[in-house]
Amino acid sequence: MYKASYFCLVFLFMKQCKYLLLLLMLNVATEALFSQNTYAIHLDQSNGLPSNAVYNILQDKKGFIWIASDKGLFRYDGSEYKPYVKKEMVSKAGSYLHEDRLGRIWYANFDGNIFFVENDSLKQFPSDPFFQHEYFMFDDYLWVNNDKNELCQYDIITKKCLKKQRLGLLSIFQTGDIFFGKDESGITYIFNQE
Repeated sequence: MYKASYFCLVFLFMKQCKYLLLLLMLNVATEALFSQNTYAIHLDQSNGLPSNAVYNILQDKKGFIWIASDKGLFRYDGSEYKPYVKKEMVSKAGSYLHEDRLGRIWYANFDGNIFFVENDSLKQFPSDPFFQHEYFMFDDYLWVNNDKNELCQYDIITKKCLKKQRLGLLSIFQTGDIFFGKDESGITYIFNQE
């Protein structure tokens, strides 16, 4: 009888410990939830952004925020917005921000021109014939779909066309190291670096 009551006491104690342990874990978890403060920056015209119409945002390897808007391309350093536009640009509005391995920022305006920022100035990539707006990048290559529905591979250093193939792609987009293209008949192509 003594052994049975001893086991009952141990069982009750362990049962209470289980509840105490559960209560302690719940307390720690709720403290961790309430102790986290999220950090967000609100970028708009009230803090200097030239336009609230923003089409694309990219953070580069150095931590700068690049903003493609209807007023052009801007770099935000945490306190100021620096514009990157060319006087001869008919349309400044654009999107499709990318960063190449050399740290250059790429941008396409809605007129079908592709630009890149090099040595702190905006330079136009040769565009004959005009590109459709979408493009993507792998390593040292820029792939664009031109207005003749030709998929062109350009070397981003020499700016020369290396390959050109008419696939009839109406649109292309990139996600990670894969890009997708849809042709005139509705067939979707999936491409990778190879």
